[in-house]
Amino acid sequence: MATRLISRMSGAGNTFLVWNATSENVPKESRAGIVRLLCDSFTGFYTDGMIFIEKDPSGQNDFVWDFYNSDGSNAEMCGNAARCAALYYKHRLGGSDKVKFQTRAGQIIAEVLDFQIVEVQMPKLKEPGKFVEIADGKKKTEYFFVNTGVPHLVVEGEPDQELAEKLRHAPELGDAGANVTFVNEVTPGEMEAVTFERGVENFTLACGTGAVAAAAFSLLKNPLLRQHAVEMPGGSLRVEWKSDTQAVLSGPTQFEFDLQFPEDNL
Repeated sequence: MATRLISRMSGAGNTFLVWNATSENVPKESRAGIVRLLCDSFTGFYTDGMIFIEKDPSGQNDFVWDFYNSDGSNAEMCGNAARCAALYYKHRLGGSDKVKFQTRAGQIIAEVLDFQIVEVQMPKLKEPGKFVEIADGKKKTEYFFVNTGVPHLVVEGEPDQELAEKLRHAPELGDAGANVTFVNEVTPGEMEAVTFERGVENFTLACGTGAVAAAAFSLLKNPLLRQHAVEMPGGSLRVEWKSDTQAVLSGPTQFEFDLQFPEDNL
């Protein structure tokens, strides 16, 4: 019986399923349902998102990805998923250490370094981060807002589930809302962070775009500090600013296990 192979990978604890769709047709209209089934905590594998690797018909990239959050929604970019996709391309599709691929946020360049450390050039910031006022009844509070491929609201302090859920859907952020990243700066250039992610609707063990958002907040306070170590619950990520608008994200990436399904089942 013919089977389909799906890999589960981790980028500093941020988990993703990866499906090689370069050699078979996986209808777009069925993908969201597959993602919800396989990523669900009850029926699936409690995974943060899923990546479909596709051929690039333009020939300008090594591949194109189709990325989904665990709830079946699309996301423009995900830093840790990008790092996982690069490692997958190298080890499962015979690619080179350096890879470029197309996302909804634009072309991404990543490189596999020693010991399965993968770095990725994040999308350039379209605009510098800014402070926005979020209303809570009659009270208004300013939070740092930045789009690092996807929108993030940065909150100083310990993670707060109730606050995260409110801010994630704040009307001031539009219909799509934003991820909410809580940051505690230990020393200049060293911080602890955790992100409440859209599409997962919960805190995740790591978030690449969230790490960059935390580093952008730190850069605002320390303009000359270009390297940032961001400790997240699942592992350590590093953010280096090549310019005021261009960051490189790096950290550990690994395969966790492979899943085989009969073709008739998916």
